[in-house]
Order: sequence, then structure tokens, then C-alpha cells
Amino acid sequence: MPISEAQKRAKIKYDSKTYKRFSANIKNADYELIDNYCKENNISKPKLLVNAFKYCVENNANLNLGVENNASIRSKKTC
Repeated sequence: MPISEAQKRAKIKYDSKTYKRFSANIKNADYELIDNYCKENNISKPKLLVNAFKYCVENNANLNLGVENNASIRSKKTC
């Protein structure tokens, strides 16, 4: 059974209240790495992204390698 116009409107309203859009320009090689990982592990790209962000935040991961001095880098976890 096709989706009614009312159901389409309800979905749009729900999505606009519940989700935010996020886009990024990613180098082809990085995209292939991400895409292959997601396919091999049966995970969506948004789920991978959110889980990776949460992991890094919860573990105080330092993603600014090369910006801080070496002593402070050694004392922090990295992703």
C-alpha cells in the first residue's frame, strides 16, 4: 500500500524535529575506506560516524595530532 500524503507530512515533521543533517567533503580514498568498513560490518555510515564520535568524546581522544607538543600528545589517547 502506498504512503498517503498525510503520512509523508507526518514523517517530514517528525524528522525535522528529531534529526539534524550533517554533510562533509571527504577525500575519495577516505570515503572508500569508510564505505568498505560499513559494508563489511553491516553498519550505516551515520551510525559509524555517531559511534566513532561518541567513542572519541567519551575516551578524551586527541584528534589534533601534530598541533600540540609531543609531551602532551603522549599523555592522551588518540583515535
